[in-house]
Amino acid sequence: MYDVASLIPLVETFLINNLTSENVVVVANSASFFPDSNISKETVDFIIKKSDILKSEAEFCELNADVLLEVLKCEEGNLICHPNNIGPNVKCLTCNKQASFPESQLFDMVLLWAKNQCKLQELEENPKNMKEILEPFLPWIRFPTMTVEYLTKVV
Repeated sequence: MYDVASLIPLVETFLINNLTSENVVVVANSASFFPDSNISKETVDFIIKKSDILKSEAEFCELNADVLLEVLKCEEGNLICHPNNIGPNVKCLTCNKQASFPESQLFDMVLLWAKNQCKLQELEENPKNMKEILEPFLPWIRFPTMTVEYLTKVV
């Protein structure tokens, strides 16, 4: 009927060039249906490097599971640059960079996200349901970068 294939790169470029902290969650969630697209990668990159989405409970909870997983897989930006080489003070031993967004804070946000998912899915907020919701994300949480005190209190 309509030949719109030639418009796809133009729309993608437009969306990438106009990403803001206000629209990145909506664009990222929509782009997650096309995980290999450039826009999907760019929105996740924007979230971890240029926005305050990681610090905003409301916006963080709006991320869909696919976008959240891609954010957790990232090892750069406001997250830790070299996650396998972290000192006891949550400082990178490779480049001496302090994480501007510690993993413990990220884990707190993921817990809030999971609680919100329980509400959205009309599930009781209990350990069993939380574990089920969190299961795909736990391998991507960098627990060794968290303090022993945090691990014993929260995890």
